[in-house]
Amino acid sequence: MTRFRSLFSISSREEAYLRAKREALAAFSIRMCLLMGGTGFLLWVWDWDLDPAEAWHTLYLRAVILAAGFVYPAALTYSRSLRMQAFAAFATTLSWLGAFWGILTWVKGGMVYGTGGFMLFQLMGILVLQGLSFRLNLLYDILIVFLPHLFGLMEPPLGFPHQAYAVLIWPTAAMTAFAQFSLDRGFRRQYELGQALEDAAFSDPLTGAWNRRYFGQVIPAELAKCRRYGLPMAILMMDIDHFKRVNDTFGHRAGDDVLRELAEVMRSQSRISDILIRWGGEEFLMLLPATTEAGAMELAEKIRKACEQTEIPPVGNVTLSFGVAEYLGEATEAWIKRADDALYEAKAGGRNRVVSAGLHRPSQPEGPAILPLVHLPWRDTYALGHPVIDAQHKAMLNLSNDLLDLVASEAGAPRIDAAMGALLQHIRIHFSEEERILAGVGYPQLEVHQQAHRYLLETTAQMQQNLHQGETDFRSLLDFLITRVVKEHLLQDDMAFKRWVSGQGTAR
Repeated sequence: MTRFRSLFSISSREEAYLRAKREALAAFSIRMCLLMGGTGFLLWVWDWDLDPAEAWHTLYLRAVILAAGFVYPAALTYSRSLRMQAFAAFATTLSWLGAFWGILTWVKGGMVYGTGGFMLFQLMGILVLQGLSFRLNLLYDILIVFLPHLFGLMEPPLGFPHQAYAVLIWPTAAMTAFAQFSLDRGFRRQYELGQALEDAAFSDPLTGAWNRRYFGQVIPAELAKCRRYGLPMAILMMDIDHFKRVNDTFGHRAGDDVLRELAEVMRSQSRISDILIRWGGEEFLMLLPATTEAGAMELAEKIRKACEQTEIPPVGNVTLSFGVAEYLGEATEAWIKRADDALYEAKAGGRNRVVSAGLHRPSQPEGPAILPLVHLPWRDTYALGHPVIDAQHKAMLNLSNDLLDLVASEAGAPRIDAAMGALLQHIRIHFSEEERILAGVGYPQLEVHQQAHRYLLETTAQMQQNLHQGETDFRSLLDFLITRVVKEHLLQDDMAFKRWVSGQGTAR
């Protein structure tokens, strides 16, 4: 069982490749699957020509072939799960094989005249299933070759021609397996070449950081998330102190070593979600999603100390100056300029320090603001008109209120952790159920809503990890979970699909 499951277990890199492959071939696979299902149904005339007396018994089997032809296309259209799509592909093709075998057992002489029809199932791996991995295509070929033998052994009176079948089908299976391998190899080379070109276009070859072109690509999406969900975001502007002196004294090769080493230190001290950009020369920019000014200041100080303590032969220790700015809703250029001005102030103030652009605004209390510890009451205006979604929203508010009560009463950490765990588990279940309901009603913005769900869950998980590592505090996590996830997303963003679900599901 473990080895069988390993056929469906893939690395994140392989998953990205398979998604690209499946998306590129999805339209072709859907058309071929529907064509084969329709053709398989219309070939009932072959049953009628071969055995008119029994042909009426095969009509329902032809209908099975027609219906099965919609299973894999539906999975490609409505599901993002690679595993679900693979199961749907096998369900479609194996249903066709079972129905075809049933047809051959009904019509007179079917085992003799229909043996050649099994060749079509070998071609399905190329025509329908090419979007799957080569391993799954090979598994399909093996099943398709040996299942008719197995069926024939289970029902000897049918007279299945094993020898004639083997002579005809086995060489065909070998050729199709080789063709699938060649097609997969060619597509993989094309994909890897495209990835290499994309990396070359958007990354800095010396430091491995992203470049300004990449920043221009990602910043619109990051700002859209920031505005849509009310998330904080900050940037760090970092400049190596006296870098010209390094080049003049030790040479440009040593200067390159300094850039590489410090970029690696910056990455090691930051989160996976943080984006490091080589801004130009010895200057770097780091984009920090879901981070307040206070959090950005903490990270900048952490990076500053780590870089200062890093020995880089033959140069020795090198320091950096930092400018920090939280996004305030202004134009991107203005936001970057505030961080750059803060960096200039750090340079002018003696270097090897962190300066916040927030110093130029009215003083604010330290640390992230936390929501008032008050109950979140259910209001009739929150109702979407769907009994399942509304019931889950109410339950989520109750769980949130339980958590807030425990925090306000300064209950022990185990009880607070248990309450937060229960709320997070309910949120995950609700997101999954909500997506299923939206898929059922054909909500056109489903994919965008799914991305929002993933973003909120991933950000929450990252903040939990940072909390355990001492990189953030409990107040920040609680604020994000209650305000961003529960109040703003579930009780505001979900209103966008109210007209799609209102009145649905009342029979449940």
